[in-house]
Amino acid sequence: MDGWEACRSSCGGVLATPRVASEDTLDQGGFLNACQQALTPKADTPQTALTSGYCYGYLEGLRHAGEVANDLVTRPELWGRQLWCIPQEESLEAVTRGVVEALKAHPQSPQAGYPGAVMKILRHHYPCP
Repeated sequence: MDGWEACRSSCGGVLATPRVASEDTLDQGGFLNACQQALTPKADTPQTALTSGYCYGYLEGLRHAGEVANDLVTRPELWGRQLWCIPQEESLEAVTRGVVEALKAHPQSPQAGYPGAVMKILRHHYPCP
């Protein structure tokens, strides 16, 4: 048994088996479910906590990516092409609620990819000045 297998068995299943992102793991239905779990005040299981953390981590990463990318837009011909500008004072919970509401309001196939949809939502809800 290698180190990862030993850790998984001794941790009692708390750690999820790592999965490579593929089309069937990057779907809107799964992402919407993860974000809805994140907005639920109680995490019943370690898997729920892990799933909720995925949603929050993904959205916080996009907040940061927007800041970094927008800082790189210094050439005049690119002005107005910033990604999104999520205010620092906007809570991660508020950002998550907005994404969940938008995904519910404009549902696509649950198997449709979520990265592009989430980025469009952020650009619409948080336009740059």
